[in-house]
Amino acid sequence: MTVLNHVALILDGNRRWATARGLPVIEGYKLGAQRVKEIISLSFQKRLPMLTMYFFSTENWIRDPNEVGALFSFMSEFLSDNLSLLIDQGVRISALGRLDRLPFFLKKSIEDAIEKTARGGGLELNIALDYGGRDEILRAVSKATKHHNGDFELLNEEHFSNFLDLPGMPDPDLVIRTGGEMRISNFLIWQIAYSELFFSKKLWPDFTVEDFDEALLDYQQRSRRRGGDARCISRLV
Repeated sequence: MTVLNHVALILDGNRRWATARGLPVIEGYKLGAQRVKEIISLSFQKRLPMLTMYFFSTENWIRDPNEVGALFSFMSEFLSDNLSLLIDQGVRISALGRLDRLPFFLKKSIEDAIEKTARGGGLELNIALDYGGRDEILRAVSKATKHHNGDFELLNEEHFSNFLDLPGMPDPDLVIRTGGEMRISNFLIWQIAYSELFFSKKLWPDFTVEDFDEALLDYQQRSRRRGGDARCISRLV
């Protein structure tokens, strides 16, 4: 049975869920947020070490500004309203992406959540906001260039990863995408080179803890070769 340490999620389908029901887009995100809470709680119960969730991409800025603004306001409120619960569960929050480009109120909410959950000893929750895999790599190259004064002779993959948004973050074992699309959409493209992929046709607001469990079970039945043999080097969930 193959085992895992880190699950990454592309939460796709909130807008389509709302549109199909004639509801304001924000209603899809509200139900989607409830699913986020349920998945976090289940991951904590299963002692999954790390969960990364893709909430807003660098490409999402092209959406209607009013929709983006409403989403950012909701994200800030969601973090504030659920911070005590996350602390009680021992969740430790980290962030990936361009926090410098987010509205001040949302950036402040994220920084506050990171600070107040810093001592959490349970689930590590990585929030990807204004995040793009290519953007992360370009920013990492810029950092590496300055660090090495342009001399990359001694730079290797392990060393380069120190310049990514979350140095030391283990690569995801499993990437789950909801919403029926079968692509990774610029998500962790450096880190998921050997990750297993699971695609669900369900829109994120319809994706239940039972569906999450199904994805984990499917993963655990796979053999991960990573270009070599099928040794399993992680842990059971």
